Amino acid sequence: MEREQQKLYCQIIARLVLVDEDVSDEEHAFLEAQMDRFEFDDATRDEVLEGLDLAKPMAELASGLSKETGDDLLKVLRSAADADGRFDDR
Repeated sequence: MEREQQKLYCQIIARLVLVDEDVSDEEHAFLEAQMDRFEFDDATRDEVLEGLDLAKPMAELASGLSKETGDDLLKVLRSAADADGRFDDR
């Protein structure tokens, strides 16, 4: 997976955990673990967070992912949403 795809992947996870405007320690740890997975340095981690566009629809963000990256992301989004133990499946 290319670096820009990795950053977008983590931005989508960040958007998901920010949806309730309350990032728990568990959600923060989950996002950090994903950035660790991609071996992001501090500057890249900052780029991920500073590049968040909260106004852009998630579908538009996801459209920037390759099919392979999107498929991989779908596997972890449920875990990201449930990281704080409060998953609302509505």
